[in-house]
Amino acid sequence: MKKTTSTLKKIMLLFFLSYSLIGYGQHFIVTLDNFMSTSNTFEVDVILIIDSPAEGVRLCGFNTGINFNPAILDGGTPCTTPNCGSWSMIDGSTAPEITANGGLNPWNMTTRNTYDQLRIVQAPKVYSLVDLVAGSYRIGRFRFTNTVPWAVDSDPELWLQPTNTNPTGSTNTIVWSAPFGTLSPVIAATTTTVLSSVTLGYTQGSPLPMLRLLNSSLATESVQASEQIATAFPNPFSSTFKLNLTTVSNELVQVSVYDMLGKLIEDFKVESNGVNSFTFGEKYAAGFYNVKVSQGDRTQVLRMIKQ
Repeated sequence: MKKTTSTLKKIMLLFFLSYSLIGYGQHFIVTLDNFMSTSNTFEVDVILIIDSPAEGVRLCGFNTGINFNPAILDGGTPCTTPNCGSWSMIDGSTAPEITANGGLNPWNMTTRNTYDQLRIVQAPKVYSLVDLVAGSYRIGRFRFTNTVPWAVDSDPELWLQPTNTNPTGSTNTIVWSAPFGTLSPVIAATTTTVLSSVTLGYTQGSPLPMLRLLNSSLATESVQASEQIATAFPNPFSSTFKLNLTTVSNELVQVSVYDMLGKLIEDFKVESNGVNSFTFGEKYAAGFYNVKVSQGDRTQVLRMIKQ
């Protein structure tokens, strides 16, 4: 009887050890989206996608580092102390599911450090978080302000930091979570943990692609205005979204929807006065979608997020 009990205890211990090591099968994608800039600022969304398990997780904390090309500063000297204003999260930009019941932490450190990296640090706060089902959530929309205009025609080359060893002192990407509906164990998931439980949307070898360079020598605002064909709402969406045509042209409108892997989901042509009668997304899985809208010789791509 003692031998059986001893064996059972060993099996249970091995089970719980394995459970902790594999991080209860969780997987996250951390990515950037909806980049926009002015002559001396840029904004970008930091998005967390809970890929697995299917029931979701209890999110406990988050941090990441966004690297950038220092040449864009053009002699500017943004401040580097925590929460000094050069690098800040825009109020109200965090997904409501995350802010419910207290949010990640009352203390949210945003810093531009000396390694040409924008740091986002939100310490774990297990006791006040709600459970998040699998889906996409905006950690926040962040703004970087330079003290002078960006270097003309410069590329910010934004990418997410996978480790805290290169450059020294940088902030790596970590997602702290516990199993759905529980407070423990809290697992720190990174790009290098067992099962590679965090995937980064943009890396040093493949930085965030820019549709236009910063402080372009072209008349950026007039180009943007002439290319706008439609708006989409709501975004992010939980069930469906609609398009609203903003042009006065009567030409046919081509609408094509692609998923994150570039797979064509929907593709059709419609009369200009019938675009807003369509709804999209009811059968889409949670994630990112590119909606390509074309009319005549103009094309616009809208990035949509289904939660």
